[in-house]
Parts: sequence; C-alpha cells; structure tokens
Amino acid sequence: SSQDFGTVHYDDRLYLFNGLSGLSKGYSQQSPEAALVKRYVRLYQSFAETGYSDEFAVSGECNDLNFPNCENLLIVKDEEPFQTGDSWNSERMALWDQIYDSC
Repeated sequence: SSQDFGTVHYDDRLYLFNGLSGLSKGYSQQSPEAALVKRYVRLYQSFAETGYSDEFAVSGECNDLNFPNCENLLIVKDEEPFQTGDSWNSERMALWDQIYDSC
C-alpha cells in the first residue's frame, strides 16, 4: 500500500536487522518518523548493551507491589513522542494474562 500510516512496529526491524534489499521505509530519512524509529532502536541497543536505557527515565521499578501505580514508557503522537506515565491498558493486559494462564 502507498497509504501513509506513520511509524509502525515493523519500522524498527528495518534498522535492527538487515531488511530486504530495496525495501522502502516509506518516509524520508530526515522525517520525524525516521528520527522516532532511530531513537526507538537506540533504546533497544542501549538496553541490550547495559540492561538500562537512558532514552527515557522512570521514577522506579515496576513490580507486583506498586503496579499499576508505576511509570512506563509511552510512545505517543506528540512533539515529544517518548513520554512516561502510569496509564496502563489494563483491559488488554488482562486479555494477555488470560491467554498466558490458559497455556
């Protein structure tokens, strides 16, 4: 499709792994989408190297004791796409818990 969907999950794999030759990324290398994808990939790279990423900072570890009142990374369509917050999609998480528990 030639329709612009913005940045999508597949975009990071084009930078992390060698993609198909000639595969278009669908946006200019100087675009906000390209900057977001490169930053997102740096998050993965720094985490793989150090176990931590300085691409964002949260106030503490999220665990069973403080969930859901702990911060997580939010990637949003905004001037600053990397934000932290404590809004969780609990309904979607419950679905995955149900699927996991059924296996």
